[in-house]
Amino acid sequence: MKNFIRLICSILLILQLAACATRTHVEQFKDIKGFNEGRKGIVIIQTAQTVDKIREKHNLKTTWENKGNKRIFTTDPENVIGELVTVFSIIIPSSTFNFPTLVYFIEPGEYSLTSISYDRRYANSLKDIISFSLKGGEVAYIGKLIVDDGNSRIVANALNIKDSYEIAKNYFEAKYPEIKQTPIKRLMEFSEKSKRLRLISNEYGFIE
Repeated sequence: MKNFIRLICSILLILQLAACATRTHVEQFKDIKGFNEGRKGIVIIQTAQTVDKIREKHNLKTTWENKGNKRIFTTDPENVIGELVTVFSIIIPSSTFNFPTLVYFIEPGEYSLTSISYDRRYANSLKDIISFSLKGGEVAYIGKLIVDDGNSRIVANALNIKDSYEIAKNYFEAKYPEIKQTPIKRLMEFSEKSKRLRLISNEYGFIE
């Protein structure tokens, strides 16, 4: 009997710890009901990588933090909700590899880029580099984030934001015909600090 009680307590503890862990991340699953009720917004994002050498496999993940509740939102082209996508390609150096358009149902708020990972390279603990905002009940296209593989060590200068709205809009409308709302365009933005770093680096060739 005592062993049974210990087992039950252990299971409850594991479940409680798992629940605590999941609370640190923003829910990203398809949630039409939450969207219609204004509890969720829809963010459309694209990513791309300018490569400096031949590669056989690519993936580029980004992590964003909700500035209000500190929950984490992650984009991952290899883990598209409702799809199985594995990105394999041989890329010629100095070319740009475009990843699939990504759509996420997330809670509203202002989000700030906190990390980037690709090809075993990492930029962690980023602060005040790029941000975007999302309102409940809206569909927002925030642009294409491009990582330059061979750029300087200044993270802000290795990133660019491109507008590929029409491609993203067509993808979204084909994938979610039940949502009649046309995506608005509100591109992610560099912070003032990032703009100054980019200006100095481009002008004088400074690196960290």
